[in-house]
Amino acid sequence: MVVDCPGFQNPASCGHQGGATFQDLCHNYLQERLQLLFHQTTIVAPRDRYAQEHIELKCDDLAENEIYSPNPLVSLLDRTSQNVMIRTSQPDLRDVDRWGLLWLLDEEAVYPGACDEGFIERLFMHYRDRDHQLLLRKAPGTNQFVLHHLQGTNPVMYTATGWLKASRENPMARAAVALLHESTK
Repeated sequence: MVVDCPGFQNPASCGHQGGATFQDLCHNYLQERLQLLFHQTTIVAPRDRYAQEHIELKCDDLAENEIYSPNPLVSLLDRTSQNVMIRTSQPDLRDVDRWGLLWLLDEEAVYPGACDEGFIERLFMHYRDRDHQLLLRKAPGTNQFVLHHLQGTNPVMYTATGWLKASRENPMARAAVALLHESTK
């Protein structure tokens, strides 16, 4: 099967200065996952197969370099915790599992008093180290940050205003299941 995906959403490339939305993040996350699938099937899997067959590759050093893999950004976006710890606010998170951006957003949306500024603060508390500065940076505006998609070649500025509201579960979704079960149509 050939998947022809439309590419990354970057409002700055179209002249919009407001920043990307939550929907743009979801779209770009899908693109990163597709890039990771492509990387796994075309580079990693054949390299592993060659290693099983004891076939030596001359370009093996190039393929193992993580810069060429979309895995670091995908991990930053969707990593889930191995431990069950809720709402960490420790300043030193080196000994604690880091959660992905989507997990932090989901966790922050559960609390009624949470706000978008708190989400951004927690995001940078978890990912302020030097290793992640190539992938995630603060932007000059309020509730804004920059993610470097496409192996660091496509910086997209996101505005996180309204993200918690968009990620909260809609009560109508729960009611819809019961309504469909009771429906005779």
